Amino acid sequence: MIKKYLLVLLSAVLIVGIFNYDKITAKILKRLPNKIDNALAEEFLPNTFWLHRVNSVEKQKEFSSKYAGLEFDIIFHSKEMAFENSHDLDNLEKFNFEKQLEVYRDLKKQNGMWLDFKNLTESNKKDSLFVLEGLLNKYNVDKSKIWVESSNWQALNIFKTAGFKTSYYFPYYNFAKMSGEEIEAAKKKTERIARSGYVDAISFYGGYYNFINTLQLPPPYCTAVLVEWTGVVRGFGAQKIC
Repeated sequence: MIKKYLLVLLSAVLIVGIFNYDKITAKILKRLPNKIDNALAEEFLPNTFWLHRVNSVEKQKEFSSKYAGLEFDIIFHSKEMAFENSHDLDNLEKFNFEKQLEVYRDLKKQNGMWLDFKNLTESNKKDSLFVLEGLLNKYNVDKSKIWVESSNWQALNIFKTAGFKTSYYFPYYNFAKMSGEEIEAAKKKTERIARSGYVDAISFYGGYYNFINTLQLPPPYCTAVLVEWTGVVRGFGAQKIC
């Protein structure tokens, strides 16, 4: 009975969303009780959605069997030559990314892995690549399952050359306050990045979907849409995931 109710509810939301997803459907979803919200996500989204911000081993253990992939925030510590698994600098010892890789290996689920590299720079790209490849070898993680994401698209080239899939994180723009010339410049810049050969995808907040769809992207090209889904299953889906 509960599945029938959820199916009817989701169908209604999607029908409304055909006409205006951003303004209507998102508002409906955000007002769902967490219990229903999570049940909807677990029932209908796992095949195309990746779980966002897996920054604790407990979260990986609980949801690894329910989603196609997992996103981990990572911060590189140059002095310690180690990765912290957190959105902001917090505690390397407590949130060492190596703990997540150990759990990933032991679970044997083979989820895709999306690494949101928060502080990738030209100065740390070589060391961070060296450390990441060493960790993957240590825990026998298949590199082909991994995306490395950063707003520093130039520095991503070293990861792409090493065999990783890479994604340019599209920055936040307030298009409502930008002139037509400024928007056109942002468009041309993004298209130039896409054609650079340094990145395989563009990842972006769902509110920019219409803008991204106006871009002339070189085929084959991937786009990942960050979706504001409330509750513990907030994640991102894909227009195309390669």
